Amino acid sequence: LLADGAGDETAQYCLSISEPGEFNWFRTQEVYFYYCAYAGRYQDALDIYAQVKASPRLSTLEGIFRDYWQLLGGYLHLLAAFQKLDTVQVEQTVGPFRYLKFANDFEVLDKDKSGMNIPLVLLPILYGLAKGDLDIPIEALDKYRKRYLNNDVNQRSNSFVKMLIAYTRIPYEKTAADKKIQQELAMLKTLAPQVVGQSFAIEIVPYEDLWAMLQEQ
Repeated sequence: LLADGAGDETAQYCLSISEPGEFNWFRTQEVYFYYCAYAGRYQDALDIYAQVKASPRLSTLEGIFRDYWQLLGGYLHLLAAFQKLDTVQVEQTVGPFRYLKFANDFEVLDKDKSGMNIPLVLLPILYGLAKGDLDIPIEALDKYRKRYLNNDVNQRSNSFVKMLIAYTRIPYEKTAADKKIQQELAMLKTLAPQVVGQSFAIEIVPYEDLWAMLQEQ
């Protein structure tokens, strides 16, 4: 669905056969959110989130299914920080974003160190970089990378984290940092985005797109 040009039709069909507020409706909305994010249709993704947020049954979601929507809301704030969405509209739809305390709101994802925990770990770092803060916890991030991402399953995440670390070093080691970034960016282009299970992409927004946004800052 993420790469299929018929994603709109597929999502609309799935939504039409499930009642709003049913569990399958929430799951379909999640997949449709991903489809719009991968297609660069960020306003549509925000509109999907608004529909979900308005559902009186959202509070019935528990565990990882609740966490997913918390995480997607955080990435809408990130897109606003990258000036891809209107900040006021995102805040009105999602609520305020206190990214330094963001991980404390999760029940399950922060325990999944090598799966959907990855976008949770990266979000506050990316948000800080989007706001011009280069003072990210490099040693802790690199330790996390070596422990959980340095494997065949998480190659794209591993390369992207290396790029982020190199990015913070540009003011001091520009030549070496630029070389490292280009090396890892080339690696990304040879690998397809990762998917967890059958529906959820580790990359809520593809790493190449996030990197392009960072370069626009």
